[in-house]
Amino acid sequence: MHVWEENPFHEGDEIDANEWERIIYQSNMRRASSIAVGLLARSEHSRFLLARKLAQRDLPNEVIEPTLDRLQEVGHLSDERFAESWVRSRLGSHPEGRAHLIGGLR
Repeated sequence: MHVWEENPFHEGDEIDANEWERIIYQSNMRRASSIAVGLLARSEHSRFLLARKLAQRDLPNEVIEPTLDRLQEVGHLSDERFAESWVRSRLGSHPEGRAHLIGGLR
């Protein structure tokens, strides 16, 4: 269901500022979630990297953090899983020493 279906309004309707802010917030939350899930479907991301990518898409911080929290709660976002995936990938394509791998993860 879309935000406008949950909050129907028509041309000429008056919407108070609080209601408008709530609609904008809901819309931004859905947009952030959609983008984040799309990115995670392609590859693992750290919370930091995903937050940065969402911010680059002009999403406000007030929706980025709750979106990431929710994705972690349901198991779609995991820094541990990202680190394991990143190390496996690096070892397969660019074998490096432990110290170099740890530096890369930081």
